[in-house]
Amino acid sequence: MSENVTQEKPLPTIWRVPNELWEIIEPILAEHDPPKSTGRPRVDQRAALDAVIFRMRSGCQ
Repeated sequence: MSENVTQEKPLPTIWRVPNELWEIIEPILAEHDPPKSTGRPRVDQRAALDAVIFRMRSGCQ
């Protein structure tokens, strides 16, 4: 027997910045917080923003 199982598209993760929003935010971050020429390499800014959103949405400590 074949079952009619529909593949539902998974819901987007609530703590990931959508591409459309990131395209707006990225130039703002580049203007107001440019990378320094010395020191440690930066973390990925998008991953850092995702982490902040995760913290705010989940309430984790």
